[in-house]
Parts: sequence; C-alpha cells; structure tokens
Amino acid sequence: MPNQRDAEQRRRALVVDDHPTNRKLMQAIVEEMGWRCVAAESGADALAACRGGDRFDLILMDYRMPGMDGCETTIAIRALGGWAAHVPVIGITAEDSRAARGKCLAAGMLVCISKPIQPLAITALMRRALAPRQPDAPLKRLAVG
Repeated sequence: MPNQRDAEQRRRALVVDDHPTNRKLMQAIVEEMGWRCVAAESGADALAACRGGDRFDLILMDYRMPGMDGCETTIAIRALGGWAAHVPVIGITAEDSRAARGKCLAAGMLVCISKPIQPLAITALMRRALAPRQPDAPLKRLAVG
C-alpha cells in the first residue's frame, strides 16, 4: 500500500513566476515536499506547458507578470478543459489588496496569498488544496497576507 510520501512524489506542480528568485524559491518548496516541478517564467510558457501534454496536480501562479498576467493565464488554462479546468491554482501576489485577491478568485484561482513567500503557508495550502473537499475548508484562514 503506497504511503503519503510515495503519493506526493508522483504529484506534479507548475510554478509560474517571471522573477527568477521567486521561481527558484517556489520550486525548492515544491521539490522539498517530494513533488516533481516544472517552472515557467511567463503566462505564455505556462499555457504552453499545459497544452503540451503535461498534466499538473497544482499550479502556483504569480499575479503580476509582463504579457499575460496570472489572472489571464489562469483563465486561458481553465479554457483548455479536462484536468486544466479543475486544477487547483494558488495565486501569489505582492499587491496586498482586496481588488487583486478578488480578481484572482474571479479568474478561477482557489486562493491568493501575499508575498513575501512563506514556505510553511505554501506547503499547507498545497496539501489542503489536494485534500478531499470539506464544507468548512480552512483555505482562507491559511491565506493570510
């Protein structure tokens, strides 16, 4: 019978951020959890990865990027249908405002958290995003900014 660590090693995450330092940090968090990780530096690259046959269990999406921003990218990924229509997307933003968070949620992100990136909050959200849904899921409480 597979254990939790074996299950997590089969998981794949897409990390999308135009800033190399943030991208590397999020990659390290994902890999530390035992997940496989694909990194994209733009919305267009993220969309190409999703179209290219890769299937992801979760996406960590930067809110503000040149070209396609995180919201536009999430909408485009959702429009692909299949697994992409339902994959959990966690938005990450340096813009700590209700408007930014509202835009992320309206685009189809599960939750949006504020930078600076906090590894424990990210890992908790990643695990919670893939846990069976419960009516009182504490995602919003974890997504403090």
